[in-house]
Amino acid sequence: MRVENKQLAFDIEFLVKGLYPLADTVYVLYKGGFMKATSVGFQGKELEPHDKAAVSCTRSKNC
Repeated sequence: MRVENKQLAFDIEFLVKGLYPLADTVYVLYKGGFMKATSVGFQGKELEPHDKAAVSCTRSKNC
């Protein structure tokens, strides 16, 4: 995981084909262009509020 142009970026890796059926399905969906986004979990250390419902994490435990 890294920051590029102020955006979080990472390289995705998949399990070896046949090891786990769900991973095979996710890989096929990804390669077929059906997955346009992913989710990343991390613990924020410093948060910057935007409005009542949104915040930006300016520093995290994993960065």
